[in-house]
Amino acid sequence: GKVLVLQSHWQTFHVSAVAAGCCYFCYYYFLCPLL
Repeated sequence: GKVLVLQSHWQTFHVSAVAAGCCYFCYYYFLCPLL
């Protein structure tokens, strides 16, 4: 039970981290040429 919860929590964290990375990449990729 504990391992499943930990794995689920890690997966959620990983997905949010990847989403944040994509947001930062898009932010710099689209805004840096404009600045």
